[in-house]
Amino acid sequence: MCGRKNLDPKDVFHDLVRHYFKGFLKPPFNEEKRAEAGLPPDFYWPLVEDAQKP
Repeated sequence: MCGRKNLDPKDVFHDLVRHYFKGFLKPPFNEEKRAEAGLPPDFYWPLVEDAQKP
């Protein structure tokens, strides 16, 4: 859908999470499985409270 509208999927994901999810995402994340699903770390780590990967 993002490609059809020339939108950056990461930006859209961040906007949706910030709109519909209260608070910050909380690690730990299963990074291996997220990578297998095509979700790189820059999609979810910036949504962590301190925005710093441990």
